[in-house]
Amino acid sequence: RAGMVNYNMDGGSNQDHYTNVNNPFPNPDAIEEFSVLMNSYSAEYGRGSGAVVNVVTKSGTNTLHGSLFEFLRNGDMDARNFFAAHADKLKQNQFGASAGGQIVKNKLFFFGTYQGTQISNVSSGNSATVPTAAQRVGDFSSIQRQLVNPSTGLPFLNNQIPVSLFTGASQKILQLLPLPTAANGVSYYDLPDREHENQYMGRVDYNMSKHRIYGRYLDSRYPKDPVVGDKNILTSTRGYNLVSQSASASDTYTITPSLLNSFVVSYNRNDGKVVSGAPFSMTDLGSAVTSTNPPELSIAVSGYFTIGSGHPTEIDRNNFHFSDTLHWIKGSHDLAMGGDFMRMNVNINNTYRQNGAFTFKGTGYSGNALSDFLLGDAQKFIQGEGEF
Repeated sequence: RAGMVNYNMDGGSNQDHYTNVNNPFPNPDAIEEFSVLMNSYSAEYGRGSGAVVNVVTKSGTNTLHGSLFEFLRNGDMDARNFFAAHADKLKQNQFGASAGGQIVKNKLFFFGTYQGTQISNVSSGNSATVPTAAQRVGDFSSIQRQLVNPSTGLPFLNNQIPVSLFTGASQKILQLLPLPTAANGVSYYDLPDREHENQYMGRVDYNMSKHRIYGRYLDSRYPKDPVVGDKNILTSTRGYNLVSQSASASDTYTITPSLLNSFVVSYNRNDGKVVSGAPFSMTDLGSAVTSTNPPELSIAVSGYFTIGSGHPTEIDRNNFHFSDTLHWIKGSHDLAMGGDFMRMNVNINNTYRQNGAFTFKGTGYSGNALSDFLLGDAQKFIQGEGEF
């Protein structure tokens, strides 16, 4: 299982222990070696019973070396899928460079790398069942089931619902729902996707007669733009702004030819933000519901459409890791002893359910989920205080 894997980089932890997944690793041009231990690993590798992944980054040498790379994928150069109406619109640029060399010959070395990833795409074929032109003016005669007025219990004659009974909030949302593009009431729409990542890493190594010291810093920033559904409310989609920073330092001390001590200290910081794609709040629509700023929209109309803009969230995690290991070779024996200390703190500002979640099912009230939505009769409403 992915949550049972222990990830290390340059001897220090490279894991987000809040989500229990790995932090970003540098691009392949910056990696010297990696190993995956599946079983029978020693006691120094704890915290994960599934596997242990060890990654070692490159260091500079006496000779200056570098590399450049570019990976391009563009829908304009792709053939159309046989079953697709048009070629895909994916544009992906992944590019970077690395360089390493000496500062002081045989003593002090440097290595640095950068990778950028830019993704632009349009997801086609998204669909939802939306109100028809007739239903928008209260004509539900196409519905075979007899609809009733939830307030009086009396049937609507010929399933004609007076528009005056529609709530103000539902009418305003109705203006941002597209008309059907198919006879069955389904609307097909495109959903844009824009993602960016910039990753920087620098490393310095210092070799002395009995000590080898290094320091490494990695900065990775990944924003994904939200889609604000101010034209088509169905496209409201959350975005992300993920920042991951890690620093590590180590001193490998050769005490004697048979006695070696390795001390590693590492620090990981993750700042994760969820950005809402809501163009307004329920309060802005006149609903007596407490809303946050930025707002969130969470509306589900069973059998028809769902609006989910994502709830604004910020989760900051800081992880400190200290490890010291002493290796002693005595004859045909290799003895190892040491200690490991880890500390993590988490600060959460999560608006989960603070803006309320509306569910319209049509199992009660008027007898149809869409008419329940227009009349403002939710089958379920959930609101909480967030998570902090």
